[in-house]
Amino acid sequence: MKLSNIFLFIGAAAASYKLVENRQKIQEEIIETTDSLDKVKDSLANIQRNIAIIQEQKEQVKDIAQELTYKYKVLENQAQVQIQQVKDIWEKYES
Repeated sequence: MKLSNIFLFIGAAAASYKLVENRQKIQEEIIETTDSLDKVKDSLANIQRNIAIIQEQKEQVKDIAQELTYKYKVLENQAQVQIQQVKDIWEKYES
């Protein structure tokens, strides 16, 4: 056996020993990581659902805003007409 093969064998044996020695900790970390990944996936799905809802509501708000703008203009025009009528009546009684 060559010396390099012996060193490789010793290194592999040491790594295997450390893995076996820390297997409980490694298993716990794997479980924690898996749980964290599941939570991240759930959060991502929730965010995507919320974005879809926001997009849907955005369209509805846009429609409502257009309707309110139209109603405001109509109301403003009616108010101007009524103000002019009041001014005309006022001028009639002032004279």
